[in-house]
Parts: sequence; C-alpha cells; structure tokens
Amino acid sequence: MDKVKDELKAQLTKVLSFFDNLEDKYKKILVSILSVCALLLLFLSIVPTFQASIRQKQVDNFLTDKITDDKHFIAVAPDELIKVIKENKQVNVLLIDPTAPQMEAITNLVHHNNDKESMKQTVYVYPMIYNVKETKKFFNLSKGTTLFHFKNAVESYRVNFKSSEEIEFHFFDYLEDISNHNKKKKR
Repeated sequence: MDKVKDELKAQLTKVLSFFDNLEDKYKKILVSILSVCALLLLFLSIVPTFQASIRQKQVDNFLTDKITDDKHFIAVAPDELIKVIKENKQVNVLLIDPTAPQMEAITNLVHHNNDKESMKQTVYVYPMIYNVKETKKFFNLSKGTTLFHFKNAVESYRVNFKSSEEIEFHFFDYLEDISNHNKKKKR
C-alpha cells in the first residue's frame, strides 16, 4: 500500500514539475487546448440526444394531431398508457399502428365524422411508435388497430379492426356495444 502511495506521489510530482517547467505562454496554450477538447466532447455527447428528442417530439405532434381531437379522442403518452388503464374504473383504449392501412380511416373518424358528437365515452388513443414489439406482445396484438375496453384494469372487450371499412362503418357500433354491455352488468 505504501509503495502505491509513493508511486502515486512520484507521478504527481513529475506532472507538477512538468507544469512548473513550462513557460506561462505554453501553460495558457495547453489549458486552452484541453478546455476546447473538453467542451467539444461535452457538445458532441449532448447534441445528438437533443436532436433525437426534438425529432421524436415533431413526429409525435404530427401523428397526435391526426388521430386526436382533445375531446372525444385523447392522446396517451407512451409512459402513461398503463397508468391510464389502472387509474380509470372504465376506460376505452385505441391502440394504433401508424403504419397500418387503417390510418386514414382513423383520421377521418376523428376529424370528419359527425357521429362522434353522440359519443358517451372518451377513447384514449395510443399510437404505437415506441416499443412496438413489446406493446404488441404485452397486449397480444395482431396487425392493425385494436379497440379495448378495460374495467377495473382488466380487459373486458376487444375489437381488432381488419379493414378501413370496418372502422368507418362499425367503430361507433362497437363503442355502443361496450356501453350496452356495461349497462347490462349494472342491472
């Protein structure tokens, strides 16, 4: 242990004597170069994470605007989905694969359908952008868009939409089925 301490002191003494022997002009140059290198490394490590974060927010905002209306169809953040399911006694969740062919039908449903004004239930919309494989595995999903109803955090209803036409013509029927199903259980 003493040998290690002695060796450390000897190396430290060598470094200090090296700096003492340098002229002030060279010390300033060396410190400047080291400072620039440190700042460059810091900059290079921070910028990519910020760029990725900004890009992802842009994608999220673009997609969220297409599939939500903040009244009947409300967006759920990736880290909030499970929380929404657990904290609501009853909740409808629409899981959307943004690459699915039904995307246009969902956009039309959200923004151009007058039937939504008669909706009695809010639908939480979760676009599967992040952790797609894990989400599909957790919810046992196939391709496309799936509507869930959870009651006390337990799945009680599921519809996997196979086509755009099914969404256009039957989405509100399925919501009504959920509502009627809940009324029957209360009686």
